[in-house]
Amino acid sequence: MLLTRLKTKKTTIPETAMVLAAGRGTRLAPLTDKTPKPLTEVDGKALIDHILERLIAVGVKRVVVNIFHLGEQIEAHLDGRTDVEIVISHEDSLLDTGGGVVNALPLLGSAPFFVINGDSLWVDAMKPTLERLAEAWHE
Repeated sequence: MLLTRLKTKKTTIPETAMVLAAGRGTRLAPLTDKTPKPLTEVDGKALIDHILERLIAVGVKRVVVNIFHLGEQIEAHLDGRTDVEIVISHEDSLLDTGGGVVNALPLLGSAPFFVINGDSLWVDAMKPTLERLAEAWHE
């Protein structure tokens, strides 16, 4: 009876996301001297591919990826993807997290969007983490 009176909030999943992939990855050197951190493999797959799969699974249609350090490798890696629209945000100098997002705002649009570090890896519970994040969003 109590459950029938609970109000449910309609969750809107953002259709756009940004993956922060421009950093130097200095804490993982020398591993990241020649390979950008988002291309580091975990379980046989680049970190950025794990992220993109999670984004696609919840309905994200467009992903902006900022690049700087070894960015041409990331761009080449993503070039063949056809399952999601990838837009590259080039940085002429390292802008850090906030600067990278501000630089990419014209590519991201005015609707809410996810921002995910390019070296993130997470385990979903019964409900996908990104879905729970969208539910917690309050404009």
